[in-house]
Amino acid sequence: MTVALSSELVPTDNLLDAWARDRWQGLGGGLHPLEVMRLLHEGVALGEEKLSTDDILIIVDQAYLRSPPKTKALVSVWYQDRGAVVTKAKRLGISRSALYTEWRATLHYFRGVFRTKGLKV
Repeated sequence: MTVALSSELVPTDNLLDAWARDRWQGLGGGLHPLEVMRLLHEGVALGEEKLSTDDILIIVDQAYLRSPPKTKALVSVWYQDRGAVVTKAKRLGISRSALYTEWRATLHYFRGVFRTKGLKV
């Protein structure tokens, strides 16, 4: 089952997904330039001034590190675990429908944090 996100949350989801792949899969060196181009194409604006790939990663890292423990846990499970949603929900000790609700709330949280840091997502 594919869950539709509102168009305002898709860029935040894409950014967190790219960041998580970079962070947890050890790609190193920041986001690949083609990944940055894809994110820009999908609606992530990099603010008034040009932010480097490293700047973007720092903003996302800081937002993650400063987020509440429950939010960190959800981001870790949602973006790191490529398994079934039921398995992710079980790891977090919540129902599948609650996971979707909390995931959307988490995306709203990060969208707000990113926007205050200059990322127009």
